[in-house]
Amino acid sequence: MNHKSFTPPTCVEGFMKMAEERLPLLTSRQLAAAAVFGGLGFAWRALGLVIPIAPPFVVDLRQVLIIIGAAAAGPYGSMIIAVLFALPSALPVADIFYYGWQGLIFCIFYKRLYYMKSRLRWVLLSVLIGFLAFSANAFMSMAISSFVFRLFPYWPMFLTTWVFPGIGYTWVIFEIVGFLVTARGAPRLIVPTWSWTRPKAKVGS
Repeated sequence: MNHKSFTPPTCVEGFMKMAEERLPLLTSRQLAAAAVFGGLGFAWRALGLVIPIAPPFVVDLRQVLIIIGAAAAGPYGSMIIAVLFALPSALPVADIFYYGWQGLIFCIFYKRLYYMKSRLRWVLLSVLIGFLAFSANAFMSMAISSFVFRLFPYWPMFLTTWVFPGIGYTWVIFEIVGFLVTARGAPRLIVPTWSWTRPKAKVGS
């Protein structure tokens, strides 16, 4: 009786056909963007290059960098940026929440808005950035500083900063203009190549 020769596949061959190689959660581009923007914000704050608005609140470059950095580095990269931003701050925990929250919420909507086939996307992105700037400053940052750290009473600060004379809107204008100028001058920088999930690359066929 003739038997056909049969060679069972080796474990390596079977693995190469069926296994999936998991790619890094952050690409080199995203890590570089997080390091550059986070490092720049760290240096900016450590050197005290800020514009006082209503003590203890200031306007500084980090408020623009977190938006541009989130666009370039994605949600996980934006958290790295937020931590680096917070290190030289007098209230690092508050800054991590403040910048991290903005970066994550921005990423939730940014990719969908960016790839819209309409010029309306820039209007919607401006509205999103303005909303984040307002809510993060008027509610989150002030609430943490007032109710957690007891630095000042909340409502008097809210009224004097946002209602009269409304100087808090400097944050809103600053972030929107900074993002739009970057989009115009360096459009490739803000292309969202990142993903919320770890990408997978199939090995073999």
